[in-house]
Amino acid sequence: MKCAFVYFSGTGITPKFASEIAKGMKSRDNATFDFLRVKKGEIFEFTNYDFIGIGAPAYSLRAPRLMTKLLRKMTFHGKPFFVFATYNTMPGNTLWDLYRVVKKSAGVCLGYLQGSITVNIRAWNPKKSSGKQLKKITEAVKDQARAFGKKLVGRYQQWLLNKDGQQQQAKWVPPKRLLLVTWAAFFTWNWQMMLTVGFKRVDKKKCTRCGLCATKICPSEAIYLTNEHLPTFVERRCVGCNGCVNLCPEDAIWTYQTRNRLPYDLYKEYILNEEQIKIEEEPQEKG
Repeated sequence: MKCAFVYFSGTGITPKFASEIAKGMKSRDNATFDFLRVKKGEIFEFTNYDFIGIGAPAYSLRAPRLMTKLLRKMTFHGKPFFVFATYNTMPGNTLWDLYRVVKKSAGVCLGYLQGSITVNIRAWNPKKSSGKQLKKITEAVKDQARAFGKKLVGRYQQWLLNKDGQQQQAKWVPPKRLLLVTWAAFFTWNWQMMLTVGFKRVDKKKCTRCGLCATKICPSEAIYLTNEHLPTFVERRCVGCNGCVNLCPEDAIWTYQTRNRLPYDLYKEYILNEEQIKIEEEPQEKG
């Protein structure tokens, strides 16, 4: 089985969660995985995949608008899929938003999962002087993700047996909360998400002109490089992912809200080295 994990992420929490799902799948099937980060200008082709996972963090109780906008441009060729979400306080309709967009060209949904993780909004993080530790994904959440991965393999195998139509297919549909649809209509626009970060500045003394903020970190083309290779910010394109203020290797990007706060960079390798995401080999379960 070849599986694609298609995800939106600013600081690496969601692909880390996805990798735990993949570990569970790997323990039951000799599967291969590709991790595809959704960014503006990226359209993926899914013809050669057997199974597709779609994931995103909750942005004010819904999936990021940039994510759903880009998913609408992709074709999933009737492939079976599953959806997953990460959140801090409430997941809202994130799973439903992903499902609603993908199901238009995909096949049957074989499951959904949401994981309570932590917050990556730097302005809400502890102060640098506090001595406090940033929160990582707990072992309980990792176990939840791996167990879900194992279930997905069983459901996929059952789908293969039934896809000729002789038996009715089981399917999983995430719940939709109508009240939260109203909330999302007013309070989840990109400019509102941008305000969680603030208006960004660059410390020219710290900046090494590496260009990672523009080439690797930002998913919305809100950062471009000047002739001097310094970042310049197009705030109207910012979607509030908090990636640039958290993952700059030299901590050179700051806002008035974030400058004295700890950067959330515990899973930075999932953004800065996304093409190198590997799933560790684990003993396969029998049966």
